[in-house]
Amino acid sequence: MLMKHIVITGAASGIGRALSEQFAKNNAHVYAVDLDKKKLAELMTWADQHDYSIESFCVDVTSTTEVQSFIDQMETKKIRIDTWINGAAVSGLGEFQSLTSDQFDRVMDVNLHSVVKSTRLALKHMQKNGFGWIVNMASVAGFVPAPMMSAYNLTKHAIVGFTRSLQLEMKMTGSPVKLMLVSPGFVETEIINKGQELGFPEWLSPILAKPEVVAAEIVQALRTGKQEITPTLNGKVMLGINRLFPTLLGKNSRLLLTKNWKDLLLNRY
Repeated sequence: MLMKHIVITGAASGIGRALSEQFAKNNAHVYAVDLDKKKLAELMTWADQHDYSIESFCVDVTSTTEVQSFIDQMETKKIRIDTWINGAAVSGLGEFQSLTSDQFDRVMDVNLHSVVKSTRLALKHMQKNGFGWIVNMASVAGFVPAPMMSAYNLTKHAIVGFTRSLQLEMKMTGSPVKLMLVSPGFVETEIINKGQELGFPEWLSPILAKPEVVAAEIVQALRTGKQEITPTLNGKVMLGINRLFPTLLGKNSRLLLTKNWKDLLLNRY
């Protein structure tokens, strides 16, 4: 498939940053969207050093007005976006009762509502042009629940259902636009808060996937037209276990709350 003009939200860090680099290396023009001006500047410095084609945009993806304004800029410049990747996300870790309504709503706004809004606007743009791919970043957390992740799990479960439903709708209506659902497992990015109080345990670091590997698999999947992928070995293993033994992962989810083997054996976190 043609991958020439790529929009990536959450492009300044993590998988979004890795995707920006991967697409740029594959001669695509990347429109990097993020709110973190410092990290966007770092991405642009990298692009300039390697003479890659990346433009950065400071856009709040939770705002329909700002996303529409960004698309209007593209259309004014006669740019036809062929791939839109909804990658912006926050973690929102914590006990449900300890999260304030504002904190919970923030996770909903960034991880779910922004995806719905951006998909709606990108879809309108692409249907006018007669082609396009929209990539929605879910997570294995969209299939497997875990403690201290109620807000994040909620949004990722919703992304899975939303994307799969819309895929069927696009096929039924004969839309020229395709959707891809991406559900990585544990990836070594800032969002997992590795080593922090409620973050991913340091002792389990060897199972973490690299964002560059995930990005490469997404690019390859787009080339071959896949509509659903689970990058990362740990993600594939967890989904396999969850299908065969639906309660097993839930019963052993305290693995993610223990700091070392001793705590695990003593059943404490």
